[in-house]
Amino acid sequence: MTLKYNLTYPYLSEDELADRSPRRKRQPRSTTFNHPKAHKIQREDVIDLTEEEIFRPSQRLIRPANGVLKTSKKSPQTPLPQTYPSQASSVEVQVVVPKRIESPVPEKTGTEISLEKQRRKFLKRLARIKGPPVTLINDVDNLTPPLSFKFIDDYVLGEGVQRVPKEFQAGCSCRENNGRDIGCEYTTCECLDDMGRGADGRKFFPYYAVNENKGCLRPKMLETRNVIYECNNACDCPAHCKNRIVQKGRQVPLEIFKTENRGWGIRCTVPLRKGQFIDTYRGEVITDAEAEQRENRADKGKDSYLYSLDKFQEDGPDEDMYVVDGEFMGGVTRFMNHSCEPNCRQFTAILNRADFKIYELPFFALDNIPAYTELTFDYKDQEDSEKISEEMVEEITRAKGQEPTRCLCGSEDCRRYLWL
Repeated sequence: MTLKYNLTYPYLSEDELADRSPRRKRQPRSTTFNHPKAHKIQREDVIDLTEEEIFRPSQRLIRPANGVLKTSKKSPQTPLPQTYPSQASSVEVQVVVPKRIESPVPEKTGTEISLEKQRRKFLKRLARIKGPPVTLINDVDNLTPPLSFKFIDDYVLGEGVQRVPKEFQAGCSCRENNGRDIGCEYTTCECLDDMGRGADGRKFFPYYAVNENKGCLRPKMLETRNVIYECNNACDCPAHCKNRIVQKGRQVPLEIFKTENRGWGIRCTVPLRKGQFIDTYRGEVITDAEAEQRENRADKGKDSYLYSLDKFQEDGPDEDMYVVDGEFMGGVTRFMNHSCEPNCRQFTAILNRADFKIYELPFFALDNIPAYTELTFDYKDQEDSEKISEEMVEEITRAKGQEPTRCLCGSEDCRRYLWL
């Protein structure tokens, strides 16, 4: 839009200019110029300037050599023609007003509004999780993880599930200033009695105690599936003991993100060191009988989030065994995907040496993992896992009435099917 109005400038006549030296030619005489509504021009399409508002004797208008009018006070600048008439005349001043063009905003559908509300609710739940931030990102579609899932910080005990009372919990008798003031000594700590021995036959702590690998699993633990025994509340050692890692909880930021073909996954937003603790698996602890009933009620082909706490079952599962169900409640690791060539492993960690039915399921990095790399583990987690034959797949399909769940990890040594 262009706003036009006239200003009268009294200039010297031609005779007056001829009487003066060219070097001393006077510039046009100053006049008064002011328009207090000029600040509205940027926000309105039409503006009316009265004569009183244009010619108000409060500011002096001066034209420098560049042809732009300036006032002695700070005020909007108005361009003028580059040539001046030699005598008094009316000069048409054009003020160009940029017209703001607003593109129409399409109305959101009911589905889009519902998805936005669902996302906001889920983000609020993430903000309440203890520890470093847990974020959410979806570059694939506009979906959000189910709101039916509840984040919890510890196991929730189901019907018929009981922990061993705390008074039966056993601890070590190490002094507080043992081990260079970093906790227990391996020669005296009773918490290490049930853990494996090193090549020299001596006990050892599962974690590094100093330097850049502090808190990371030692290779002699990381390369095995041995049980981790940590100190606990019944121990005499201090809270900063080097044998207290899993019980302190997650110490790294995680991100839940949408994968291209495997649903939701998780990754760490900072680099992870080999052997570094990531987080534990949480859920509702139920009896084996209840777990079997839930499996029978579930739809065929539905994802399973059941983990049997059978590490210390010598003769296989029985009715006294407990199972962790992370489908409707749990931690961030509930969204960790499977891979036949994983970069993480799930271990068993005992915090109460009197209770071998309920224990921790921590995840550790198997190698140095760059930031924003998807974290995966082997659902089956067997030392020697081989590809199943097609004949065996057909036999399982006939027995169960459906084909086993196909693996989509994409690794070179993919076993093609989950849980087999």
